[in-house]
Amino acid sequence: MSSATAKKTRAAQVCAQLQIQPYVLKFWESEFPQLGERLDDKRLYGPRELEIARAIHQLVEVEQRTLAQARTQLAEKFPGSKKVSGRAEGDAEPAPAPERGLELERMQRRADEMKRALAEARAATIEAERRQHEAERARDKLAGELEQWRERHAKLVGELANELDACRRDAAALGKLAERALVALAPPRQGAGATTPETQHGLFSKRETKPDRAG
Repeated sequence: MSSATAKKTRAAQVCAQLQIQPYVLKFWESEFPQLGERLDDKRLYGPRELEIARAIHQLVEVEQRTLAQARTQLAEKFPGSKKVSGRAEGDAEPAPAPERGLELERMQRRADEMKRALAEARAATIEAERRQHEAERARDKLAGELEQWRERHAKLVGELANELDACRRDAAALGKLAERALVALAPPRQGAGATTPETQHGLFSKRETKPDRAG
């Protein structure tokens, strides 16, 4: 390989530098004959051709110029470039201009469809991430509320248990007081030596009617 050929850049390297697909560069080669130099079945790019490829990328891809506008700009920027392609023997003739225009239009529509699909996929991904984030926040919120409810429930159960124990103690104390009251209010037993209210009243009567001996 000669030193001149060693300085050339292959089409794959040009695609990598410009971040384009190989079919795009191949289409540019058919539209801009001054782009690249054919060597056997390969097309090589010298510094000038590489600069032209960058200019085409800027005009067509970045600035969205038409092919006619791009040709005009290239003719002004690169005067003296060859206007015909150096097709090797056996190369297929380029497609007629109307067909190339239709092909470019189809490629552009396809690229637009892919861009829309990509934008929709990105939007769907963002929406899915947003919903997932909201679901995680809702889950964390519910988990916190559940834990608070468990704590309040345990506290309420403890308070109710304490109140129940207090009620039981109060009931036991009231039961004892009731027993003492019943014992205190119970009438005395009737027996031989027992004194009833009637007998007590009779004794008092006898004492009042008994004469005084000193009188």
